Amino acid sequence: MEIVELHAEAPIYAATTIATSHGHLVYFTPPPYHPTLQPIELIWGRVKGDIARRPAKSASDLVGRVVAGLEEHGDAWLSVYRHVQEKEDEYVALAAANAE
Repeated sequence: MEIVELHAEAPIYAATTIATSHGHLVYFTPPPYHPTLQPIELIWGRVKGDIARRPAKSASDLVGRVVAGLEEHGDAWLSVYRHVQEKEDEYVALAAANAE
């Protein structure tokens, strides 16, 4: 297994390709679905937590709860986005400190 890991190419993410093509420097690319830098994952985690506390009884009930959960947490987007920006700033500062 170690041999495979040694020869495996690092993944190239579309977001990184797009950002670098527009002249941005990419310090760190989080894995997909990583909640720290993905606001949608933080909101989705809240919705899933609500559903876990009160499980759905059917598929249609589940759909209704997901929609209701997304609507309920709609006001949280700004605070979640700001939280992610703070984390990004921390990573950039850490990368800059390590580059010195």
